[in-house]
Amino acid sequence: DNAQYFTTLFNSSYDKIGLATYSTTASTITGLSSSLSGVSSTIGGLAAPNGSTNIAHGIATGKKILDGTGKRANAVRVLVLLTDGIPNYYCTNSSAYTSSSSCSTGSSATSPTSCSPATTAMTHAWNQATAAKNADITVYVIGLGDGVLDCVLQQIADNGGGLYYKAPTPAQLDEAFDAIAEQTHIALVK
Repeated sequence: DNAQYFTTLFNSSYDKIGLATYSTTASTITGLSSSLSGVSSTIGGLAAPNGSTNIAHGIATGKKILDGTGKRANAVRVLVLLTDGIPNYYCTNSSAYTSSSSCSTGSSATSPTSCSPATTAMTHAWNQATAAKNADITVYVIGLGDGVLDCVLQQIADNGGGLYYKAPTPAQLDEAFDAIAEQTHIALVK
């Protein structure tokens, strides 16, 4: 419901939204579309995530959507990463981050309780956020619930040039989506 609400904060006359999901690996659900109601409907039909947390592949897949069909020259490009977990999977083949090849996964042995020392999955997520920023994509991050590690998500947002929002409850999730939409609209009028 919260993600569907987010789509209502934009205008189909000039905004486009794409959608990817991720768990152990990521998938493109819809490319960039100005049919915001269609994207909202698609969100409503998604099953609950099931699997691990491959944030790096999620960011890379979002970047591919923003670089794909429907991309407009000089458009402000924003990637919103929503997670309820800690990165614990990554793609062992770097081509999965840059092309359409599938992701061969590797996992971090344990779920970290701090940002130091960084796990391979954390490093991959941070690197993909940097790659997005280097491609003129701003990465905003929302950590939903208590199962997130704030320092990891803050670093993803920092590397991606965006902001991190902690949303322990669904009500705070709407607040995070409102704040991101507001930041995006400010960017549109710069």
